[in-house]
Amino acid sequence: MSFSVDVHVAERDVRLHLTVAAGETVAVLGPNGAGKSTLLGAIAGLIRPDSGRSELNGTVLFDLPDGPGRGIWRPAHQRGVSLLAQEPLLFPHLSVLDNVAFGPRSTGATTAGARETAARWLGEVDAEPLAARRPAELSGGQAQRIAVARALASDPGLLLLDEPLAALDVSVAPAVRRMLRRVLVDRSAVIVTHDVLDAYTLADRVVIVENGRISDEGIPAEVFDLPRGAFAASLSGVNLVTGIRRGHTLLTAEGDEITLAADGTAPEGARLSLAVRPAAVTVTVEQPTDLAVTRVCARMIDLEPRGDVVRVRSSVLAADVSPQQAAQLDPAVGSPVWFSFPASAGTLYPSARAEDPSGN
Repeated sequence: MSFSVDVHVAERDVRLHLTVAAGETVAVLGPNGAGKSTLLGAIAGLIRPDSGRSELNGTVLFDLPDGPGRGIWRPAHQRGVSLLAQEPLLFPHLSVLDNVAFGPRSTGATTAGARETAARWLGEVDAEPLAARRPAELSGGQAQRIAVARALASDPGLLLLDEPLAALDVSVAPAVRRMLRRVLVDRSAVIVTHDVLDAYTLADRVVIVENGRISDEGIPAEVFDLPRGAFAASLSGVNLVTGIRRGHTLLTAEGDEITLAADGTAPEGARLSLAVRPAAVTVTVEQPTDLAVTRVCARMIDLEPRGDVVRVRSSVLAADVSPQQAAQLDPAVGSPVWFSFPASAGTLYPSARAEDPSGN
């Protein structure tokens, strides 16, 4: 294992455990205030947790036991960790070349050696022609490329990326994302992001953080196609319903009974999750005549226009319908209606992973 961290910050109610294998990129996603920035700050040495331990390639970054005692705390500049923030934060008085050379120089390289390393990394991020420019002469995408080169030029054992594409124009972000995918190959990295596309294109593994705890983790397709929590489901754009199998129904904690068109081989009483995309869900005022569908009767809460479709919301499922269908359903807002879909459109699966490394 290349990197591991256990961190506890009492004031923010954060208790997290994360590992990153050699050459692995891990994407960390979660709602605002979940603990993602606290995790990065503790790894980078910017936040001192109340207790915990972290090790990178055999070197202890910190070891802070519970209770009195100072423990081990390695300062940020001695950790072999590079942090790439949302903003490039380049030194305005230095050229692009000297900005990138700053890392190697700070670790003892000669001026000539540092500039040689910087030139190589500028080539890696497709920015060699920018070497003589100052940061004020760069576009947002160019500046972020330089920031990536600077972060990697010091050859960190672990690269931390905090929303690296968030400040970029949507027309620029795809090219920078492709560049990151290339330079992160075989490099240990942790990327905090709100973008599912970042997770799919850049990460080998995804970790979901909610309320200061890891709520799910796995390969991107597993986490987003078969989500365990509402946050991951919202990111992937699917309805997620969790409940207990009772005969041919899924009984939710709120008391809703979803009649299942197919329930597989799950035993009675098994805790199951059901995922289905809103576009696959049909809404009718009357009970569906085809009883070989998964269906539930729920109160329609609202109709929400979304471009070419209208989102029909209830306490159980959401459906995307045409404006014409929405107009027909409008008088039924606030009343019970039927949401249904064929078995092939939904996925029914155990709510817990077969192996849950987060311990949840």
